[in-house]
Amino acid sequence: MDKGRIAGSAKQIKGALKQAVGKALGDTKLQSEGRADKIEGQIQNAVGGLKDTLRGKRSNDFTCNSGLTPRTFRRLCMTVLGSHIPAARALAPCVVGGALALLLQVPAARADTLSAQTFVQQNVDKEIAILKDTKLAEPERETQSRALLRSIIDVKRLAMFALGSYARNASERQIDGFESAFSDYFFSIFHFNLEQSSGGRSIAVTGATARGVDDVIVTASVAGADARSPAGTPMNLGFRVRKNAAGEDTIVDVLVGTISMAVTQRDDFSSYLRQHGGNIDQLSAELEKRAAAN
Repeated sequence: MDKGRIAGSAKQIKGALKQAVGKALGDTKLQSEGRADKIEGQIQNAVGGLKDTLRGKRSNDFTCNSGLTPRTFRRLCMTVLGSHIPAARALAPCVVGGALALLLQVPAARADTLSAQTFVQQNVDKEIAILKDTKLAEPERETQSRALLRSIIDVKRLAMFALGSYARNASERQIDGFESAFSDYFFSIFHFNLEQSSGGRSIAVTGATARGVDDVIVTASVAGADARSPAGTPMNLGFRVRKNAAGEDTIVDVLVGTISMAVTQRDDFSSYLRQHGGNIDQLSAELEKRAAAN
C-alpha cells in the first residue's frame, strides 16, 4: 500500500475528530483545523490510492482501505482528543463509533462512477468546443473558459488544500485574499495547460475508479497519434470528482499522467512560504503576478 494512503487516512480521521469535538464544545478554531486536516487527508489519500491502482493493488477490508488497524485507529482517536481538550475524552466513544461507521461502509455504497464519467466527458467537450471556436476573440474565449471551469471545479477546496497548515493561523481576510488570487492563478494555468495538451483535439474518458462513497478518479486520454507528452508517452489525464455542498459533481484535482496539480501546487506554495516567513499576503501577490503573466 502506498504510504500516502496511510498518512492521508490518519489525517482524515484526525480532522474528523477535531471537527466533532470542536463542534460539541463550541471551539471554532478546533473545527477550522479539523476541516483543513480532512481536506488535506482526503486528497493525500486519493493520490496514494491512484498510485496503488496504477500498480494493480486493490483492497476491501478496513485495515487495507485505511492503512490503520482498529487498535491503531482507537489510539489515534484518544491521542487527538486528549491532546486538545481534556474534557473531550468523554466524547471519545461516540466520536470513535461514528468515525468507524463511516470508514466501514459496505462496497455497495461506493460512488457512481458512470455519473462521474458523464460529468467529466460533457464538460471536457464543452471546454474543447470553446477552445476550438475561431469566432471568439482570445479574451472572450478565455472568459468563457474560466466561467465553465468555475462551475465545475471546487477551487475553494483546492485553495485550502494548497495552503495546507498555513491556513490554520491565517485571518479571514488573508484566506479570502488567497482564495481570490489562487482562483485567478489556477484557472489561468489550467486553461493554458489544457489548450497546450489538447491542441484542439478531443479528450475521451477511458474509465473510472471509485475511491469511496464520494470519491472517483476519472481517467481520460487525448485523442490523436501525435498527442504525446514531451517524454513521448500517451497524454493521459485524471480528474478527481467529488460532491459539493449541493450534492453535485465537482472536480477537486486534475492529474497529468500521474502528477497531481493540487499536490504540485501545495509543494510549490509551501516552499515559497517557508522562504518568506509564512507571509500569505506575499504569496497571494505572487500568484496574482503569475496569473497576469500567463
